Amino acid sequence: MSNPTITADVAILGCGNMGAAFVRALLASGRSVAVWNRTAARAQALATDGATVHDTARSAAAAAALTIVCVGTAADAREVMESFSSVDLTGRTVLNVTSGTPDEARELGEWALSQGLNYLDGAILAYPEQIGTETARILVAGNDELWQGHRECLRALAGLSAYAGPDFAAAASVDTGLVGAFYISSLVAFVEATRFMT
Repeated sequence: MSNPTITADVAILGCGNMGAAFVRALLASGRSVAVWNRTAARAQALATDGATVHDTARSAAAAAALTIVCVGTAADAREVMESFSSVDLTGRTVLNVTSGTPDEARELGEWALSQGLNYLDGAILAYPEQIGTETARILVAGNDELWQGHRECLRALAGLSAYAGPDFAAAASVDTGLVGAFYISSLVAFVEATRFMT
């Protein structure tokens, strides 16, 4: 396996609304960013902001000290990370912030470790328009030393970013709990309002 030279501070794999917000916030903070997206036009659109576009997820990850995976599902995230197999990512870290369940986060983290990846799992507690502000938060789970090594970069993305613990499921558990609490409260309020109106 080849071990290419690091040429970017961060790689963003997935350039949807959230991924694009990550790219712009990182560039605004003075960091160099490599990007990849399945639909190439979304990545190309970020080149005018200063991002370096890559043809494959593998080459983008190989170029960066920190790779952030922000795709549709946990299955998509694993497919993206499986493409890293032909490149030596020694000294690099992969942070997956794709939404998923705690079980998916733990399973993906254990798989990543089995592949020799320096892996962190995260949950974004913010909307795209909040990224790059002091009020946004990303929770990160996994190895504490990896979190410490990338903490300042992640706080450039979300000022309230915090470490959730060593269990890969920790960040997803908090995210799931908060989402569940919101929807249950909203549902109860709706039912109560309907009752009063009938």
